[in-house]
Amino acid sequence: MTQIAKPDLDVATTGWTGSNLFQSVDLGDIGTDDTFTLTYDSVEGDSVAFNTIDAPAVLAGLESIAALIGNVVVTEDTPGTAYTVEFIGSLATTALALSVTSPTTFTPLGTGGYTDGVLAVTDFFALLDETIQDDADFINSVALGAGESSDVVKFGLGTILDPGNAPMTLRVAIAKPDGATAQVDFSVELQDTSGPGQISTWSTGDLLDAPEIGAGARVATLTVTPTEVDAIADFTALEVWITASSPVL
Repeated sequence: MTQIAKPDLDVATTGWTGSNLFQSVDLGDIGTDDTFTLTYDSVEGDSVAFNTIDAPAVLAGLESIAALIGNVVVTEDTPGTAYTVEFIGSLATTALALSVTSPTTFTPLGTGGYTDGVLAVTDFFALLDETIQDDADFINSVALGAGESSDVVKFGLGTILDPGNAPMTLRVAIAKPDGATAQVDFSVELQDTSGPGQISTWSTGDLLDAPEIGAGARVATLTVTPTEVDAIADFTALEVWITASSPVL
């Protein structure tokens, strides 16, 4: 079973700027409400939140580590995404490698109007990533009202190997709020974001006959055929898009 992917955060490159060592930090998959920390010589710095990611925030996180105070300069290469950390002073030529933690919370790539379910947390990863189905935690689509057509949530997948000439299966558990009477349709898409786009899609139609929350869940099964598998260009770029929709009244 593959798992939902947490953001890919890493120190991608190490090199020299003149006579000073530098390291490139990739924060490209940080999302709203996520936080991360940088670690140097086994000492973890203060956490940095998505809403404050810029060069001064990264620098502040680094300089919360005593050994780095006055010994680093941070340059923003791509806003909110890529930063270069140059070591100066006593660490100019002797710096050790930085590392980046996984976020303490994880919001998927796009969450539309979705919210966390019964748990008062912002870590969508904890609610979605399960090796054994657990109906006690989930994410909610917001109530769809007149004039509001859909809520979409998107998330990446963990390591998936090319199955060759064989199908792939994706399962999503679906339930509805107690007493729900409004029409809500539900669809699942497998997308290759490296270029091909939509690989496969599946729709339930109206969910009025789905089990209520707490009474089990209907498992939606999306089978990706061998032909569709062959259309995947990059198995590391796969995303699942889930849409809850209602007629625009």
